[in-house]
Amino acid sequence: MNIRLSATAVAVAAALPFASGALAAEEKTGDTVVVTATRMPTPINELLSDLTVIEREDIELAGQSTLAEFLAAQASVQFSQAGGPGTTTGIYLRGGAASHTLILIDGVRTGSATLGEPIPQNIPLSQIERIEVLRGPASALYGSDAIGGVIQVFTRRGEAGGPRVDAFVGAGSYGRSEATAGVSGGDQRWSYNLSGGYAESEGYSARRKAVADPDKDGHRNTNFAGSLAFRPADGHEVGMSVLHSDQRAWYDNQFSPLPANVRSDSVASTLRLYSLNRITDIWDSSLSFGRSIDDGRDRFSAFSPEAHFTTVQDQTVWQNTFRLPIGRVMLGYEYLEQNVDTGQPIAVDKRSVGSVLAGWQGNFGRNRLQANLRHDDNSRFEDKTTGSLAYGYQLNDQWRVHASYGTSFAAPTFNDLYWPEDVFVCTTAICGFDMSFITRGNPEVKPEEGRNRELALHWEGAHAAASVTYFNNKVRNLIDWQSTFPSPGVSLLMPSNVSAAKLEGVSLSGRADVGAWHASANIDFLKARDEGTGDHLQRRADRTATFRLSRSMGQLLAGGELVASGARYSSNGERERLGGYGIVNLFARYAIDRAWSLEGRVNNLFDKKYELIKDYNTPGANVFVGVRYAPK
Repeated sequence: MNIRLSATAVAVAAALPFASGALAAEEKTGDTVVVTATRMPTPINELLSDLTVIEREDIELAGQSTLAEFLAAQASVQFSQAGGPGTTTGIYLRGGAASHTLILIDGVRTGSATLGEPIPQNIPLSQIERIEVLRGPASALYGSDAIGGVIQVFTRRGEAGGPRVDAFVGAGSYGRSEATAGVSGGDQRWSYNLSGGYAESEGYSARRKAVADPDKDGHRNTNFAGSLAFRPADGHEVGMSVLHSDQRAWYDNQFSPLPANVRSDSVASTLRLYSLNRITDIWDSSLSFGRSIDDGRDRFSAFSPEAHFTTVQDQTVWQNTFRLPIGRVMLGYEYLEQNVDTGQPIAVDKRSVGSVLAGWQGNFGRNRLQANLRHDDNSRFEDKTTGSLAYGYQLNDQWRVHASYGTSFAAPTFNDLYWPEDVFVCTTAICGFDMSFITRGNPEVKPEEGRNRELALHWEGAHAAASVTYFNNKVRNLIDWQSTFPSPGVSLLMPSNVSAAKLEGVSLSGRADVGAWHASANIDFLKARDEGTGDHLQRRADRTATFRLSRSMGQLLAGGELVASGARYSSNGERERLGGYGIVNLFARYAIDRAWSLEGRVNNLFDKKYELIKDYNTPGANVFVGVRYAPK
C-alpha cells in the first residue's frame, strides 16, 4: 500500500548518513520502516533478513539495566559481564565472538581497534531512541566485524512542535541513582534535541573470590547527546548529532596481590555531520562524516602505572540510491581511517580502508530479491570482497519464506598484528620456577572469514506474528593467542589463525496481542563449536529463551519477563563449566496524567545466583523506581 512515512520513520531513517532515501515521503512503506538490513529505508515486513526493532517505550521500562542486559532479552543475543555496570562486556550474536558484533551509533562505527571489540558498557540507555538488531553476516553492507550481526543505536531526535522538556529521576538497590533531562522541538525547517544524564551506583564486589580487594565496585557515568537538523528546501537536509559518555567503573583484578583502587576510566563519543539531497525524482544522494573516539585508562594494580588505550575512527560515506523501473540500486563509497595510541611504541598505529559497495533490491509480484557486494581495500593487509544474495516468496497474505547466503570477515586488531614484545621473567623466588614469558603480535595474521546459509519462515496475522529461522555459519581462520615453547625455559604467546568454528542454530520467535494483553517469546537452539576439537565455544549456551507478558489496565501498564539460559563454559577447551539459570523480572508504569508517570522495575525477583564469567558476581534481587516527566 502507498502511505506517507511516519515522523518516527523519517527521523530514524535520516539518522543514517547513508539512508539517502529517507526524505522520500512517497516511498512504499509498512507500519515500521528500517534501514540497517539494507542501508535503504525498507518496510520491515519486506526484509529478507532477521531483524528486531526496539522502540523508546520499551527502553524506558529497562530501569537500571545495562544495554547488554537489555539486549539479552532479544532473540539470539547472549552476553558476558565482568562485574557490575561499566565493567568489561561482550555481546554474542548468533554464537559469534564479541569481536564479531558491529555496533553503530547513528551509522558511525564504534569500538576499540586495539581490542577489536565494541564497548557496549559505554553506551547509556537513557540517550537511545531506537535500536535495530540485525542478526547474521552483514560485511557486504558494513565491512569488517559483522560476522554475527550488527546492532544499530539511534540517539534521540527532535520532532515538530515544542520546545518540549522531559526529565527523569530514579533510585534503587546497590545505591543506584539516575537523573536525565532534555529539551527538543522543531518545525518544517528545523529540529533539535539536547539531553544529558548522570548515573551512579555503589555496586557490589565484581569477583566472588575478591581476595585482593573485597570491597564494593561502584560505577558512575555522565553523558549527553544532541542533534540538529535543517531543511533548506524540500528534499534536502543537513544536520549533525553527537553522543558523549564519560564513566568510571571499579573492578577486581585477580592478579593484584594487595588491595588497590583498581578502576577503569573511559570516554566514548561519536560525532556525525551529514547532508541528504534529492538530486532528481529517482536519485537521492547523501554525504556524511563521522568520528568515534574510544579512550580507556586503566589502573590494574597498586604496583602498575595507569595504562591507556585510545582509538579514533574517522569515517566518510558517500551513498546514492536510484529508484529504477525494476527495484532500487544503492551505490556508495566509504573511507575509514583508524588511529590508535597505546602509550608505548608500536610498529603501526594507523591504517585506512577504502570501500566500494553496491546493492540492489526488487519485488516482482510475490517474489523479493536482494543482492549486495562490497570490496574493502585495507592499507595494512589483503583486500576483502564480500557479498550476499537473498530470495523471498510471499506464499499468501500471512505466510512468507526467504533464503540467503552471505560472506563476512573480521580484520585482525592492532594488538593481533603489532603488539610490541613484552618480556616477563619469573624466578624461583617469585613463582617457584624459572621461566621467561614473551608476548608479541604477529603481522602475518589473516582476517577471520565467515560463510552463512539461512532459511526462514514467517507468519503475520492481524494481531500476532511468528517466525522460525535456521542458520549455518562456518567461520575459518579464527585468531587465537596461544603459547608455544621455542626453547627450554621460554614461553612465547602470540596470535595465529589456528582454528575454525561452526555456528549453527534455530531461532523461534512469536508475539501476540489479545485485548489488553501483549505476549512475546524467543527460543534459541545454538550449536557453537570449535570444528577442530568439537568443544563448545566459551561463554555461549546451547539454549536460551525469553518470555514476556504485559497488560494495560487504564493508566497502568504492568508485566513480567523470564530470561533463561542453559549451561556454558567460561573458558575455551570446555573448562570452568557454568550452570544454567532463569531469572524473573517485573516492570510497571503508571501514567498520572499526560505528562507525569511513575515507573518501577524488579530484576532477578527470586535472587537467583548465577555466573556469566567464572568467579564474577552478577546482581541479586534489585529494585529501581523513578518518576518521568514527558509531555505528550
